[in-house]
Amino acid sequence: MDQSINFQVLFSSLWHVGSGLGVPGQIDDQNVRDEGGFSRLPGTHLRGLVRESCFQLAEYLNQSQVACEGQRTIRAGGAPSPADLSHHGEQPCLICRLFGSPLIKGSLWFSDAQYNAEFRATINDLKIGSKQDGYVSTHVALDRQTQRARANQLYNTEVVDPDLA
Repeated sequence: MDQSINFQVLFSSLWHVGSGLGVPGQIDDQNVRDEGGFSRLPGTHLRGLVRESCFQLAEYLNQSQVACEGQRTIRAGGAPSPADLSHHGEQPCLICRLFGSPLIKGSLWFSDAQYNAEFRATINDLKIGSKQDGYVSTHVALDRQTQRARANQLYNTEVVDPDLA
C-alpha cells in the first residue's frame, strides 16, 4: 500500500547542501541544484535527517530494540559487519525495516524537496537570469593550536537565505 505525505521544510538560518562541485575562482562548494537552477534538498538528505530523529526519539524513550548493532555502528560513522546487520535470523530492527541497510531494502522513499511553483514563477517573472536563491559566504580555516586563520585557506561556500525561499 503506497502512502504519500507532503510537507513543508522551513529554515531558521542559512543552509547549504553541497554538490561537491565548485565554480573555479568563485565558489568552492556549490549547492545541489535542480534542472531549473534552483537549490534543492536531496531526498537522501531528508531521509538521513528523519532517520537521525528516529534514533534520538528511540534513545529518549529508552527503546534500544528499535535499532540493531549495525545501525548504531552506521550512526557512529563506522562500517558495520554483515553479522551486525544480519539480525541473526530474527525480524530486522525497525530502523532497518523503515530506512534500509546494506542488506535490507527500506520501505520508505523520500523525493527531493524543491521550491513550490508559485516561488519559481515569481523568480521567473522577475527575469532573474541566474535564479540565484542565495549568496556566497566566505570562511577561513582555523589552526586548532593557535586559534588563528591558516595562510592561504580562504573558502567560498554557496548558502541559501531562508528569507529568499
